[in-house]
Amino acid sequence: MSDVFNGGADQSQAVTPNGAIDFDSLKAHVEKNGPYILVLQEELMLAINLVPKSDGADDAASITLSSGFTSLSTMISREQLASYGSLGGLADDFLENPQKLFAPFAEQQYIESEIRRHLGLNPEVIYSEAIPAGRYVMTLSEDCRSDPWRARRLQTILHLLINHRSMLAAVGDVSGDATLRALFPSPNLLLDLMQDHYTLGFLTGRLISEYFVRYEIEHLANKGMNYDAAQQRRTNSSGKKSNALRHQRIEAMLSEMERLVTH
Repeated sequence: MSDVFNGGADQSQAVTPNGAIDFDSLKAHVEKNGPYILVLQEELMLAINLVPKSDGADDAASITLSSGFTSLSTMISREQLASYGSLGGLADDFLENPQKLFAPFAEQQYIESEIRRHLGLNPEVIYSEAIPAGRYVMTLSEDCRSDPWRARRLQTILHLLINHRSMLAAVGDVSGDATLRALFPSPNLLLDLMQDHYTLGFLTGRLISEYFVRYEIEHLANKGMNYDAAQQRRTNSSGKKSNALRHQRIEAMLSEMERLVTH
């Protein structure tokens, strides 16, 4: 791991990658210089920022591991941050074992805001009132009316989110006196449940990622491809013009040589 980098800003001597984590010093650094950035490898960085809590609770930490245009972000509590011996140790753990720290708050907030904006539904109301999938009335945005794929994909993701909340509610209803054998008479039933949970999470993440790429990234990629195509057309056109001029020069030279020989 290399030293901290922060775009030329002065680094606080009290905050180092390998020293003990001092939350107050880290907070002072972030307030003065912006996110605390550790360069792990070439083009691989971890940025640590702090998010104030309005309810008077301790600040939370936002950590983002990024390389080029890709990144993975999550939020951790002050207590989680303090549990690491150093910021470098935190960075290494998030790089090697992201599942220990990752929570999909940002992804869920993004897709739920898209559901509110394009389907006219408030997911929190649906969760709290336990409204089953298909029992709500949507008000589609103009974008959804002109793009059936967007509407269908958001509905599918909403159904998956509702299923997830239903699963959590079902676990909450289990009696504390129930035994694992009583709940799952066959080991295959427990195996099926674990597989269903994993598949549900995997599919939800995949669909959200595809949605994000289509509506946040694809138009930028198309602009880049269109620019490249236009540049290639200009290059081809320039090449044709250069070829024509070269032929003209050769023909002029041959004509001049022929004139000199005949005289």
